[in-house]
Amino acid sequence: MITDIDAQCEHVLHENGIHELILKEFGIRGTDAYFLQLERLYQNWTNLDEPLRIMLNSAGGSLPISYAMQRGKELSAKYPKLGRIYTATLTDNAMEAHIVDTFLRLVHFKGTQVRFFENRDRDQAIEWLLKQK
Repeated sequence: MITDIDAQCEHVLHENGIHELILKEFGIRGTDAYFLQLERLYQNWTNLDEPLRIMLNSAGGSLPISYAMQRGKELSAKYPKLGRIYTATLTDNAMEAHIVDTFLRLVHFKGTQVRFFENRDRDQAIEWLLKQK
């Protein structure tokens, strides 16, 4: 059964262990759906010795940055002991990829690292995720 959340942000678990979240809607509703999918992952994550590897596929749009940061802080506070979390974000906007990637390297969520990649660099994003220990 496909829920409203799944229709806005689809979750695919790949054989290599990467959880891909594919945004289908942007704005507040898409952001909420993304963070609800993340919370589902966090609730079910039990192997704290292994990093959680996530690829956010946001090709075709952008999340509202300040709202997404707020939701990220709330989720981080709610699940402070998840271990290491790595997120590679794919975007069609090269300017966004560069600016937000630089910004997020300065702002740290405990145990979480986020990198932005252009959509055409999907293989590089996967390679980066798989290298994380």
